[in-house]
Amino acid sequence: MVMGVVKELSRFTIALQLWSCGITLPPLYVQHRWRSLFVLLVPNAFYAFFITSAFAFALFPFRFLESLLLGASLTATDPVLASSIVRGTLAEKYLPTRVRNILTAESGANDGIAYAVFMMPLLLMRESPGHAIGKWIYEIILFEIMLAVLVGAAIGYVAGRIERIGLKDEITGKDSMVVITVALTLVTVGVIRMWGGNEFFACFTGASVYARSLAASVRHDQQRVQSAFDYTLTAVYCVLLGLVLPWHRFYEIGYGLLISFSILSVLFRRVPIFVANARLMPVFEGNVYHAIFTGFFGPMGSAAVYYAVEAHEHLESANSLMIYDVVLWTVFSTGILFGVLSFPGMRLLHLLDAKHQKEWKPPGYLGSSTRSKLHRADGGIRGRVGRRQENCGSRYRTVRVYSASEVRFYICKLRSLVIPKNRMVEASGPSSSVLGTRACIF
Repeated sequence: MVMGVVKELSRFTIALQLWSCGITLPPLYVQHRWRSLFVLLVPNAFYAFFITSAFAFALFPFRFLESLLLGASLTATDPVLASSIVRGTLAEKYLPTRVRNILTAESGANDGIAYAVFMMPLLLMRESPGHAIGKWIYEIILFEIMLAVLVGAAIGYVAGRIERIGLKDEITGKDSMVVITVALTLVTVGVIRMWGGNEFFACFTGASVYARSLAASVRHDQQRVQSAFDYTLTAVYCVLLGLVLPWHRFYEIGYGLLISFSILSVLFRRVPIFVANARLMPVFEGNVYHAIFTGFFGPMGSAAVYYAVEAHEHLESANSLMIYDVVLWTVFSTGILFGVLSFPGMRLLHLLDAKHQKEWKPPGYLGSSTRSKLHRADGGIRGRVGRRQENCGSRYRTVRVYSASEVRFYICKLRSLVIPKNRMVEASGPSSSVLGTRACIF
Protein backbone atom coordinates (compact mmCIF):
# COMPACT_ATOMS: atom_id res chain seq x y z
CA MET A 1 0.00 0.00 0.00
CA VAL A 2 2.72 2.46 1.02
CA MET A 3 4.90 1.51 -1.96
CA GLY A 4 1.94 1.98 -4.30
CA VAL A 5 1.36 5.52 -3.03
CA VAL A 6 5.08 6.31 -3.29
CA LYS A 7 5.21 4.94 -6.83
CA GLU A 8 2.22 6.91 -8.15
CA LEU A 9 3.29 10.13 -6.44
CA SER A 10 6.78 9.65 -7.87
CA ARG A 11 5.30 9.12 -11.33
CA PHE A 12 3.25 12.31 -11.22
CA THR A 13 6.07 14.36 -9.68
CA ILE A 14 8.52 13.24 -12.36
CA ALA A 15 6.03 13.85 -15.17
CA LEU A 16 5.27 17.38 -13.94
CA GLN A 17 8.97 18.17 -13.60
CA LEU A 18 9.67 16.84 -17.10
CA TRP A 19 7.06 19.19 -18.55
CA SER A 20 8.67 21.97 -16.56
CA CYS A 21 12.10 21.04 -17.96
CA GLY A 22 10.81 21.10 -21.52
CA ILE A 23 9.24 24.54 -21.11
CA THR A 24 12.22 26.00 -19.26
CA LEU A 25 14.70 25.13 -22.01
CA PRO A 26 15.10 27.58 -24.90
CA PRO A 27 13.25 26.61 -28.10
CA LEU A 28 15.17 24.13 -30.29
CA TYR A 29 17.71 23.60 -27.51
CA VAL A 30 17.78 19.82 -28.01
CA GLN A 31 18.42 20.24 -31.75
CA HIS A 32 21.21 22.73 -31.14
CA ARG A 33 22.92 20.74 -28.38
CA TRP A 34 22.34 17.21 -29.68
CA ARG A 35 26.04 16.33 -29.66
CA SER A 36 26.45 17.15 -25.99
CA LEU A 37 23.18 15.41 -25.11
CA PHE A 38 24.26 12.30 -27.03
CA VAL A 39 27.45 12.08 -24.97
CA LEU A 40 25.47 12.61 -21.77
CA LEU A 41 22.81 10.02 -22.56
CA VAL A 42 24.91 7.24 -24.09
CA PRO A 43 28.50 6.89 -22.82
CA ASN A 44 28.06 8.89 -19.62
CA ALA A 45 24.79 7.24 -18.65
CA PHE A 46 26.07 3.73 -19.34
CA TYR A 47 29.24 4.43 -17.37
CA ALA A 48 27.13 5.53 -14.40
CA PHE A 49 25.04 2.39 -14.79
CA PHE A 50 28.00 0.00 -14.81
CA ILE A 51 30.06 1.69 -12.10
CA THR A 52 27.09 1.88 -9.70
CA SER A 53 26.28 -1.76 -10.40
CA ALA A 54 29.90 -2.70 -9.68
CA PHE A 55 29.80 -0.92 -6.30
CA ALA A 56 26.52 -2.64 -5.41
CA PHE A 57 27.88 -6.05 -6.42
CA ALA A 58 31.04 -5.51 -4.33
CA LEU A 59 29.36 -4.23 -1.16
CA PHE A 60 26.02 -6.04 -0.92
CA PRO A 61 25.01 -9.71 -1.25
CA PHE A 62 23.37 -9.22 -4.64
CA ARG A 63 23.58 -11.44 -7.65
CA PHE A 64 24.96 -9.99 -10.86
CA LEU A 65 21.62 -9.16 -12.48
CA GLU A 66 20.29 -7.77 -9.20
CA SER A 67 23.27 -5.43 -9.03
CA LEU A 68 22.56 -4.31 -12.58
CA LEU A 69 18.96 -3.63 -11.59
CA LEU A 70 20.04 -1.46 -8.67
CA GLY A 71 22.55 0.36 -10.86
CA ALA A 72 19.87 1.01 -13.47
CA SER A 73 17.57 2.45 -10.80
CA LEU A 74 20.24 4.99 -9.83
CA THR A 75 21.22 5.91 -13.40
CA ALA A 76 18.58 8.59 -13.91
CA THR A 77 19.31 12.20 -13.02
CA ASP A 78 16.37 13.31 -10.97
CA PRO A 79 14.56 16.36 -12.43
CA VAL A 80 12.98 17.17 -9.06
CA LEU A 81 16.25 17.72 -7.19
CA ALA A 82 18.02 19.07 -10.28
CA SER A 83 15.42 21.84 -10.55
CA SER A 84 16.28 22.98 -7.02
CA ILE A 85 19.91 23.41 -8.13
CA VAL A 86 19.41 25.17 -11.47
CA ARG A 87 16.51 27.46 -10.49
CA GLY A 88 16.27 30.43 -8.22
CA THR A 89 18.07 33.73 -7.79
CA LEU A 90 21.28 32.11 -6.56
CA ALA A 91 21.48 29.81 -9.57
CA GLU A 92 20.83 32.67 -11.97
CA LYS A 93 23.52 34.73 -10.26
CA TYR A 94 26.30 32.16 -9.92
CA LEU A 95 25.63 29.43 -12.48
CA PRO A 96 26.31 30.03 -16.18
CA THR A 97 23.29 29.65 -18.41
CA ARG A 98 24.81 26.78 -20.39
CA VAL A 99 25.38 24.76 -17.19
CA ARG A 100 21.79 25.28 -16.04
CA ASN A 101 20.38 24.40 -19.44
CA ILE A 102 22.45 21.26 -19.98
CA LEU A 103 21.67 19.95 -16.49
CA THR A 104 17.98 20.62 -17.09
CA ALA A 105 18.03 18.89 -20.48
CA GLU A 106 19.92 15.90 -19.11
CA SER A 107 17.55 15.46 -16.18
CA GLY A 108 14.64 15.61 -18.62
CA ALA A 109 15.91 13.07 -21.13
CA ASN A 110 17.82 10.80 -18.76
CA ASP A 111 14.74 9.30 -17.11
CA GLY A 112 13.64 7.67 -20.35
CA ILE A 113 17.15 6.30 -21.00
CA ALA A 114 17.14 4.86 -17.49
CA TYR A 115 13.92 3.01 -18.29
CA ALA A 116 15.55 1.25 -21.25
CA VAL A 117 18.58 0.35 -19.12
CA PHE A 118 16.33 -0.78 -16.26
CA MET A 119 14.30 -3.17 -18.39
CA MET A 120 17.29 -5.08 -19.78
CA PRO A 121 18.34 -6.91 -16.54
CA LEU A 122 14.68 -7.31 -15.59
CA LEU A 123 13.98 -9.15 -18.86
CA LEU A 124 17.14 -11.23 -18.53
CA MET A 125 15.85 -12.51 -15.18
CA ARG A 126 12.63 -13.72 -16.79
CA GLU A 127 13.60 -14.80 -20.29
CA SER A 128 16.46 -16.51 -22.04
CA PRO A 129 19.13 -14.10 -23.37
CA GLY A 130 17.94 -14.37 -26.97
CA HIS A 131 14.28 -13.79 -26.20
CA ALA A 132 15.14 -11.04 -23.70
CA ILE A 133 17.21 -9.04 -26.19
CA GLY A 134 14.60 -9.39 -28.92
CA LYS A 135 11.80 -8.37 -26.58
CA TRP A 136 13.88 -5.48 -25.32
CA ILE A 137 14.38 -4.15 -28.87
CA TYR A 138 10.90 -4.46 -30.36
CA GLU A 139 8.80 -4.03 -27.23
CA ILE A 140 10.77 -1.63 -25.02
CA ILE A 141 12.70 0.45 -27.54
CA LEU A 142 10.36 0.54 -30.53
CA PHE A 143 6.94 0.22 -28.93
CA GLU A 144 7.13 1.70 -25.43
CA ILE A 145 9.79 4.38 -26.03
CA MET A 146 9.78 5.42 -29.68
CA LEU A 147 6.00 5.32 -30.00
CA ALA A 148 5.70 7.25 -26.73
CA VAL A 149 8.03 9.91 -28.15
CA LEU A 150 5.83 10.28 -31.24
CA VAL A 151 2.61 10.42 -29.21
CA GLY A 152 4.10 12.96 -26.79
CA ALA A 153 5.32 15.12 -29.67
CA ALA A 154 1.85 14.97 -31.25
CA ILE A 155 0.18 16.02 -28.00
CA GLY A 156 2.60 18.92 -27.57
CA TYR A 157 2.21 20.05 -31.18
CA VAL A 158 -1.60 19.95 -31.14
CA ALA A 159 -1.78 21.73 -27.79
CA GLY A 160 0.64 24.41 -28.98
CA ARG A 161 -1.26 25.02 -32.20
CA ILE A 162 -4.59 25.28 -30.38
CA GLU A 163 -3.13 27.70 -27.85
CA ARG A 164 -1.57 29.84 -30.57
CA ILE A 165 -4.85 30.04 -32.50
CA GLY A 166 -6.79 30.84 -29.33
CA LEU A 167 -4.46 33.69 -28.38
CA LYS A 168 -4.30 35.04 -31.92
CA ASP A 169 -8.09 35.12 -32.41
CA GLU A 170 -8.64 36.28 -28.81
CA ILE A 171 -10.77 33.26 -28.05
CA THR A 172 -8.99 32.87 -24.75
CA GLY A 173 -6.72 35.01 -22.60
CA LYS A 174 -3.26 34.51 -21.20
CA ASP A 175 -4.57 34.20 -17.65
CA SER A 176 -6.48 31.01 -18.46
CA MET A 177 -3.53 29.45 -20.30
CA VAL A 178 -0.86 29.59 -17.62
CA VAL A 179 -2.02 26.39 -15.88
CA ILE A 180 -2.42 24.37 -19.05
CA THR A 181 0.87 22.54 -18.48
CA VAL A 182 -0.55 20.77 -15.43
CA ALA A 183 -3.52 19.58 -17.46
CA LEU A 184 -1.23 18.52 -20.32
CA THR A 185 0.87 16.53 -17.86
CA LEU A 186 -2.17 14.56 -16.71
CA VAL A 187 -3.38 14.06 -20.29
CA THR A 188 0.00 12.80 -21.47
CA VAL A 189 0.45 10.40 -18.57
CA GLY A 190 -3.10 9.07 -18.98
CA VAL A 191 -2.83 8.56 -22.74
CA ILE A 192 0.55 6.82 -22.54
CA ARG A 193 -0.45 4.59 -19.62
CA MET A 194 -3.49 3.31 -21.52
CA TRP A 195 -1.28 1.26 -23.83
CA GLY A 196 1.68 0.78 -21.49
CA GLY A 197 4.24 3.19 -22.96
CA ASN A 198 6.93 5.19 -21.22
CA GLU A 199 5.34 8.40 -20.01
CA PHE A 200 8.63 10.06 -19.08
CA PHE A 201 9.94 10.28 -22.63
CA ALA A 202 6.50 11.39 -23.82
CA CYS A 203 6.27 14.22 -21.27
CA PHE A 204 9.70 15.66 -22.03
CA THR A 205 9.23 15.39 -25.81
CA GLY A 206 5.73 16.87 -25.65
CA ALA A 207 6.93 19.78 -23.52
CA SER A 208 9.84 20.51 -25.88
CA VAL A 209 7.54 20.56 -28.92
CA TYR A 210 4.87 22.52 -27.08
CA ALA A 211 7.35 25.21 -25.96
CA ARG A 212 8.30 25.98 -29.58
CA SER A 213 4.85 27.42 -30.28
CA LEU A 214 4.70 29.68 -27.24
CA ALA A 215 5.44 33.37 -27.19
CA ALA A 216 8.14 34.49 -24.78
CA SER A 217 5.68 36.23 -22.45
CA VAL A 218 3.34 33.24 -22.26
CA ARG A 219 6.24 30.86 -21.68
CA HIS A 220 7.52 33.07 -18.87
CA ASP A 221 4.10 33.12 -17.17
CA GLN A 222 3.77 29.35 -17.48
CA GLN A 223 7.23 28.87 -16.01
CA ARG A 224 6.24 30.87 -12.95
CA VAL A 225 3.05 28.87 -12.40
CA GLN A 226 4.88 25.61 -13.12
CA SER A 227 7.57 26.48 -10.57
CA ALA A 228 4.91 27.09 -7.92
CA PHE A 229 3.37 23.66 -8.57
CA ASP A 230 6.81 22.06 -8.62
CA TYR A 231 7.90 23.48 -5.29
CA THR A 232 4.63 22.52 -3.63
CA LEU A 233 4.61 18.98 -4.97
CA THR A 234 8.32 18.52 -4.23
CA ALA A 235 7.80 19.53 -0.60
CA VAL A 236 4.93 17.07 -0.24
CA TYR A 237 6.96 14.33 -1.88
CA CYS A 238 9.99 14.88 0.35
CA VAL A 239 7.82 14.81 3.47
CA LEU A 240 6.21 11.54 2.35
CA LEU A 241 9.58 10.03 1.52
CA GLY A 242 10.91 10.96 4.94
CA LEU A 243 7.93 9.28 6.59
CA VAL A 244 8.43 5.95 4.83
CA LEU A 245 12.19 5.58 5.39
CA PRO A 246 12.76 2.10 6.90
CA TRP A 247 15.34 2.88 9.59
CA HIS A 248 15.16 -0.58 11.15
CA ARG A 249 16.03 -2.21 7.82
CA PHE A 250 18.86 0.27 7.33
CA TYR A 251 20.27 -0.95 10.64
CA GLU A 252 19.98 -4.58 9.53
CA ILE A 253 21.86 -3.89 6.29
CA GLY A 254 24.57 -1.93 8.06
CA TYR A 255 25.15 1.80 8.09
CA GLY A 256 28.81 1.32 7.22
CA LEU A 257 27.96 -0.38 3.92
CA LEU A 258 25.24 2.13 3.10
CA ILE A 259 27.43 5.17 3.79
CA SER A 260 30.29 3.66 1.80
CA PHE A 261 28.00 3.00 -1.14
CA SER A 262 26.66 6.57 -1.05
CA ILE A 263 30.14 8.11 -0.95
CA LEU A 264 31.43 5.95 -3.80
CA SER A 265 28.34 6.72 -5.88
CA VAL A 266 28.71 10.47 -5.42
CA LEU A 267 32.43 10.54 -6.19
CA PHE A 268 32.71 8.02 -9.03
CA ARG A 269 29.27 7.69 -10.58
CA ARG A 270 29.51 10.73 -12.86
CA VAL A 271 32.53 12.96 -12.19
CA PRO A 272 35.30 10.87 -13.84
CA ILE A 273 33.41 10.27 -17.09
CA PHE A 274 32.33 13.91 -17.29
CA VAL A 275 35.91 15.08 -16.94
CA ALA A 276 37.10 12.53 -19.51
CA ASN A 277 34.43 13.51 -22.05
CA ALA A 278 34.41 17.26 -21.38
CA ARG A 279 36.05 18.05 -24.71
CA LEU A 280 33.53 15.89 -26.55
CA MET A 281 30.67 18.10 -25.33
CA PRO A 282 30.67 21.49 -27.09
CA VAL A 283 28.36 22.97 -24.48
CA PHE A 284 31.21 23.16 -21.94
CA GLU A 285 33.55 24.92 -24.40
CA GLY A 286 36.54 23.09 -22.93
CA ASN A 287 35.84 24.35 -19.38
CA VAL A 288 36.61 21.43 -17.05
CA TYR A 289 35.11 23.24 -14.06
CA HIS A 290 31.69 23.22 -15.69
CA ALA A 291 32.04 19.51 -16.45
CA ILE A 292 32.99 18.73 -12.84
CA PHE A 293 30.06 20.71 -11.46
CA THR A 294 27.57 19.08 -13.84
CA GLY A 295 28.99 15.66 -13.08
CA PHE A 296 28.94 16.08 -9.32
CA PHE A 297 25.49 17.64 -9.07
CA GLY A 298 23.59 14.88 -10.83
CA PRO A 299 21.19 14.03 -8.01
CA MET A 300 19.33 10.78 -7.50
CA GLY A 301 15.76 11.23 -6.31
CA SER A 302 12.19 10.45 -7.27
CA ALA A 303 13.15 8.64 -10.50
CA ALA A 304 15.38 6.23 -8.56
CA VAL A 305 12.59 5.60 -6.04
CA TYR A 306 10.11 4.94 -8.84
CA TYR A 307 12.36 2.35 -10.49
CA ALA A 308 13.16 0.76 -7.13
CA VAL A 309 9.44 0.21 -6.49
CA GLU A 310 9.13 -1.22 -10.00
CA ALA A 311 11.99 -3.63 -9.26
CA HIS A 312 10.38 -4.71 -6.00
CA GLU A 313 7.05 -5.39 -7.73
CA HIS A 314 8.47 -7.38 -10.65
CA LEU A 315 11.44 -9.10 -9.05
CA GLU A 316 10.80 -12.49 -7.51
CA SER A 317 13.80 -12.57 -5.23
CA ALA A 318 14.60 -12.32 -1.55
CA ASN A 319 16.81 -9.31 -2.24
CA SER A 320 14.11 -7.22 -3.90
CA LEU A 321 13.32 -5.43 -0.64
CA MET A 322 17.02 -4.79 -0.04
CA ILE A 323 17.30 -3.12 -3.45
CA TYR A 324 14.44 -0.82 -2.48
CA ASP A 325 16.06 -0.03 0.87
CA VAL A 326 19.48 0.72 -0.63
CA VAL A 327 17.93 3.06 -3.19
CA LEU A 328 15.95 4.88 -0.49
CA TRP A 329 19.07 5.34 1.61
CA THR A 330 21.06 6.61 -1.37
CA VAL A 331 18.37 9.11 -2.29
CA PHE A 332 18.07 10.28 1.31
CA SER A 333 21.81 10.66 1.99
CA THR A 334 22.81 12.16 -1.34
CA GLY A 335 19.82 14.52 -1.27
CA ILE A 336 21.05 15.97 2.01
CA LEU A 337 24.59 16.18 0.66
CA PHE A 338 23.55 17.99 -2.52
CA GLY A 339 21.33 20.34 -0.55
CA VAL A 340 24.19 21.31 1.76
CA LEU A 341 26.81 21.67 -0.98
CA SER A 342 24.70 23.29 -3.71
CA PHE A 343 25.31 26.92 -2.74
CA PRO A 344 29.03 26.49 -1.87
CA GLY A 345 29.43 24.60 -5.16
CA MET A 346 27.78 27.41 -7.12
CA ARG A 347 29.95 30.00 -5.41
CA LEU A 348 33.13 28.02 -6.01
CA LEU A 349 32.23 27.46 -9.65
CA HIS A 350 31.62 31.19 -10.06
CA LEU A 351 35.06 32.01 -8.67
CA LEU A 352 36.83 29.34 -10.71
CA ASP A 353 34.96 30.37 -13.83
CA ALA A 354 36.04 33.99 -13.37
CA LYS A 355 39.63 32.84 -12.93
CA HIS A 356 39.38 30.64 -16.00
CA GLN A 357 38.02 33.49 -18.11
CA LYS A 358 40.79 35.78 -16.88
CA GLU A 359 43.57 33.30 -17.62
CA TRP A 360 42.15 31.91 -20.86
CA LYS A 361 44.05 32.81 -24.03
CA PRO A 362 42.92 32.16 -27.57
CA PRO A 363 44.91 29.81 -29.82
CA GLY A 364 48.15 31.37 -31.01
CA TYR A 365 48.22 34.01 -28.27
CA LEU A 366 51.65 35.67 -28.13
CA GLY A 367 51.44 37.60 -24.88
CA SER A 368 50.85 41.25 -24.03
CA SER A 369 54.35 42.47 -24.87
CA THR A 370 54.46 40.94 -28.35
CA ARG A 371 50.84 41.80 -28.99
CA SER A 372 51.30 45.50 -28.34
CA LYS A 373 54.36 46.01 -30.55
CA LEU A 374 54.83 47.13 -34.12
CA HIS A 375 57.79 45.61 -35.90
CA ARG A 376 59.76 47.27 -38.62
CA ALA A 377 59.75 45.48 -41.93
CA ASP A 378 63.52 45.15 -41.89
CA GLY A 379 63.60 43.78 -38.32
CA GLY A 380 65.26 46.81 -36.80
CA ILE A 381 63.71 49.40 -34.50
CA ARG A 382 60.53 48.48 -32.58
CA GLY A 383 57.88 50.70 -31.04
CA ARG A 384 54.64 50.26 -29.16
CA VAL A 385 51.22 50.98 -30.59
CA GLY A 386 50.03 54.44 -29.67
CA ARG A 387 53.52 55.84 -29.16
CA ARG A 388 54.91 58.27 -31.70
CA GLN A 389 57.86 56.98 -33.69
CA GLU A 390 60.07 59.91 -34.57
CA ASN A 391 62.54 59.83 -37.43
CA CYS A 392 62.11 56.12 -37.99
CA GLY A 393 62.31 56.46 -41.74
CA SER A 394 60.94 53.00 -42.63
CA ARG A 395 57.75 51.10 -43.18
CA TYR A 396 55.78 49.49 -40.35
CA ARG A 397 53.45 46.59 -40.37
CA THR A 398 51.37 44.72 -37.78
CA VAL A 399 52.56 41.31 -36.68
CA ARG A 400 50.18 38.70 -35.22
CA VAL A 401 47.95 40.85 -33.03
CA TYR A 402 45.36 39.17 -30.77
CA SER A 403 42.77 40.21 -28.24
CA ALA A 404 41.79 38.67 -24.93
CA SER A 405 38.38 37.73 -26.27
CA GLU A 406 37.76 34.89 -28.65
CA VAL A 407 35.31 36.87 -30.78
CA ARG A 408 37.70 39.76 -31.10
CA PHE A 409 40.50 37.35 -31.86
CA TYR A 410 38.69 36.10 -34.93
CA ILE A 411 37.86 39.65 -35.96
CA CYS A 412 41.56 40.47 -35.77
CA LYS A 413 42.37 37.41 -37.81
CA LEU A 414 39.87 38.42 -40.45
CA ARG A 415 41.26 41.96 -40.62
CA SER A 416 44.82 40.71 -41.02
CA LEU A 417 43.69 38.68 -44.01
CA VAL A 418 41.85 41.44 -45.82
CA ILE A 419 44.18 44.45 -45.22
CA PRO A 420 46.38 44.91 -48.35
CA LYS A 421 50.07 45.67 -48.08
CA ASN A 422 49.86 48.96 -49.97
CA ARG A 423 47.87 50.51 -47.12
CA MET A 424 50.90 50.57 -44.85
CA VAL A 425 52.19 54.13 -44.92
CA GLU A 426 55.77 55.31 -44.80
CA ALA A 427 56.73 57.27 -41.73
CA SER A 428 58.22 60.64 -42.55
CA GLY A 429 57.83 62.60 -39.35
CA PRO A 430 56.53 62.65 -35.79
CA SER A 431 52.88 62.73 -36.80
CA SER A 432 53.14 60.10 -39.49
CA SER A 433 54.43 57.31 -37.34
CA VAL A 434 50.96 55.97 -36.65
CA LEU A 435 49.71 53.45 -39.17
CA GLY A 436 47.21 54.51 -41.79
CA THR A 437 45.05 51.54 -40.84
CA ARG A 438 43.53 50.91 -37.45
CA ALA A 439 45.56 48.41 -35.38
CA CYS A 440 43.58 45.52 -34.04
CA ILE A 441 44.39 46.11 -30.38
CA PHE A 442 41.50 45.88 -27.87
